[in-house]
Amino acid sequence: MDGSAEPGQVRELAARVGAGMAQSFDSVASIESTLTKVCAAQGVDDAIVLAFPTAVVVQTGGGEQSGVQVDTNFGGSLRYDQIAALYTYIKVLKSQHVDLGMANQELDNIANLSPRYPWFVRVLGYSLFAAGFSLILQPTLATVITCTLLGLLIGAIYLAKIPTLQLVLPVVVSFLVTAVVLFIAGRFGLEDPVRILVPLLVIFLPGAAITIGVIELASNQMVAGASRLVSGTVTLLLLAFGIFAATALLDVPPEVVQDIPVGTIGPWVMVIAIPIYLVGLMLLFCSPWKYFPWMLVILIVT
Repeated sequence: MDGSAEPGQVRELAARVGAGMAQSFDSVASIESTLTKVCAAQGVDDAIVLAFPTAVVVQTGGGEQSGVQVDTNFGGSLRYDQIAALYTYIKVLKSQHVDLGMANQELDNIANLSPRYPWFVRVLGYSLFAAGFSLILQPTLATVITCTLLGLLIGAIYLAKIPTLQLVLPVVVSFLVTAVVLFIAGRFGLEDPVRILVPLLVIFLPGAAITIGVIELASNQMVAGASRLVSGTVTLLLLAFGIFAATALLDVPPEVVQDIPVGTIGPWVMVIAIPIYLVGLMLLFCSPWKYFPWMLVILIVT
């Protein structure tokens, strides 16, 4: 390989790896540290990396030999199986020199990795996810059944990935879910509809963005941290707007949407709630099953 061409190829590789890490919701500090190590392992020791939530910049060399690679070609977030494959390969890139052509091919394979499960299984995963979460909230049997059935509908919408809908998906889904739940509650006398809304909408909460944003602010990454917090706050406002709009449209009295514990199933449901929730999560995001025990421990501790 031509030595003068190698730094440019290393920059391109590093930027692509950084884009994948950003799609995995990793912090910018972790991205910068990792890409510096990747470049060093591939023979470029003078790399300077600047990462943002939506862009990665890699510079190598100095003077006339200086070069910069910028990657802003971020798609949606990666599934868990893609994240696992990416970070497994990152360990290789940080520890040994690799053929850069083969490395880019491996990144292509990860980006184009087909879901482990067909579409309808992932929709079922959303339904189980909602059912498991509802079991944690002291539900009635009717609440769990409603969450399970509506989870199929919302799961289908969530996985449809309609480009024109993505920007307003939180407000559309929150409006639709609230309208349907309040209609069913009024028609069939379901108690505490709030405990149906929460499990169905929890997947849209920007928990990762807000958590990582706080971490980045604490580590003096002001631009990245502030932008994530703003993005997360806007998402929360969109969800709230959808709920309020549906409530106002249906002219629902305030007492109907109060959060009143009415659990009638019993405390034993907690034993099965978290495993059901986790199984649904793993089916939805195609997580490798070898991580099930560790994820279960994390959820129980949380």
